[in-house]
Order: sequence, then structure tokens, then C-alpha cells
Amino acid sequence: MANRYDDETMKFIETRKRVAHMRREEARRKRNIMIAIIAAVVVLVVVIAIAATSCSCGGSKEEATTVAPTTVETTTVEETTEEETTEEGEFSEGSKAYVTDEGVRLRSEASTDSDIVNELSKGAEVTVISNEEDWVKVKYEGDEGYIKGEFLSSEKVKSGSSSDSEDSNSDSSNDDQRTIETRRRTINSETKKSSSNSSTKKRSNTNDKRTLY
Repeated sequence: MANRYDDETMKFIETRKRVAHMRREEARRKRNIMIAIIAAVVVLVVVIAIAATSCSCGGSKEEATTVAPTTVETTTVEETTEEETTEEGEFSEGSKAYVTDEGVRLRSEASTDSDIVNELSKGAEVTVISNEEDWVKVKYEGDEGYIKGEFLSSEKVKSGSSSDSEDSNSDSSNDDQRTIETRRRTINSETKKSSSNSSTKKRSNTNDKRTLY
């Protein structure tokens, strides 16, 4: 009986071991399958990320290549504008320039602290010798010196004396017109008075005649 009990016990133990082994194998198989699935998902995510990064890098490179020429064109336009501005502010050598204000000083050096060579009136004509930044070296009636470029113009400017004479002429003409108007009014008033006096005299004469008759 004891041996029989031992045999059954051993069979039961072996059966339990076999079942446990099968369960372990099944769990290991499932774990391997899960690891394979996770690895596949990770690889897929990495591939997608690399593809997206390469696309974004390619797009940024294309944008950079298209923007670069535009920047160069803008720089060229700005440089051209600056050159035109400097050319407009300068006077060509040997050309004529005209003073735009009264009492403009011709100085010995290109500085406001230098000696005054002469004072020029508005509309005075000078000959340009050279350009030195904000100053222009000119010649006027045998004197050479410097004048600020802002007080010179390449177009002729009316002198101050001519404008004053024009103003005085206009004032005198206005005064003459006022005098003429005043005289006309005086003559008209005198004419009206004389006509009214003559009419009153005629009326008085007729009344006298009537009384006499």
C-alpha cells in the first residue's frame, strides 16, 4: 500500500511539474511575441521620425535657396539708392551753383570755426571747385573758399534785391490804385452834390415865377 501511495504521489508531482513547465513555456512564448511587437513598433516610429526630419530639412534648404537671391537683390537696390543720393547732393566740378539765402559766409576752411573770406547774397553765382562731405569748395569773384552744401543750388535763385523791388513795386501799384479809387469816389460825390444843388435852384426859380405871375 505504501508503494502504491508513493507511485501515485510521484505521478501527481510529475504531472504538476509538466503542467508548470508548459505554463512557463507558454508565458515565455507570449513574452517573446510581445517583445517582437514592441520592437517592430519602435522601429516603425524611428523610421517615420527619420523620414519627417529629412523632409523638413529638404524644405528648409529649398526655402533658403529661394530667399537668398531676393536678399541679394534688395541689397543691390539699397546700394544703388545710396549712390543716387550721394550723386544728387554733390555738384560737378566746374559747374555753376547759386546761393539760396542771404548773408551766406564763404570760409577759408571747411569748418564753421575758420575765417570768413566773404559774405554772399541770395542768388550769387559761384563756380564749384570740389566737394568735401557737407562742404563745397567754390570760387567767387576771385576768392576761393568753402560753403555749406545746403546753401547752394544748381538752379538759379532770384536775388533778394529783385524780390524786394518787386514787393515795393507791387506796394506802390496798390497805393496808386487806392488813390485812383479815392479820387473817383470824391468826383462822384461832388457830381451828385452839384446835380442836387442845380435841381433845387430850378425848383426855387419856378416857385418864384409862379408867385410873380
